[in-house]
Amino acid sequence: ASGYYFTQFDNLKVEEVVGSPAYYSELLDDLEMTDLSPVPVTKLVYGGSWAHENGKGMYDYQRSLSTSQGTGSTLKYTFTGTGLDVLGPNNGTAKLQVTVDGQVVNASAATMASKELYQAFTLRGLTAGAHTVELKVLSGTLVVDAVGVVP
Repeated sequence: ASGYYFTQFDNLKVEEVVGSPAYYSELLDDLEMTDLSPVPVTKLVYGGSWAHENGKGMYDYQRSLSTSQGTGSTLKYTFTGTGLDVLGPNNGTAKLQVTVDGQVVNASAATMASKELYQAFTLRGLTAGAHTVELKVLSGTLVVDAVGVVP
């Protein structure tokens, strides 16, 4: 059970599944724009107009959401992996221009209708290594709750 001030687990056991990669090598809250090192390192970079909200419900990761406010809003992230997911409650109306390492790889990517903690957009099949991905909202609204990096 989980509440705003109280969380309780009974008989919880977490085990590694041998031979399977981690589902995400990194899961960032939508407001994780820098890390917590003494000299903060840039994480998620928002461009254009976004509404950032705190104090949301228990099914919103870290109780925050970021919502695009019109066309041209961007989200950029540099990571090491083979793909990423954008999680959040979405109605599936957003169309995104997807740029990977400076090259447009999808000029009008569809998003999926999704509930809290589910993928609204997935990017897969990148070569293993460092990448910079930028998502630009062409139409509709994109709600970002978290970004998961696929190892």
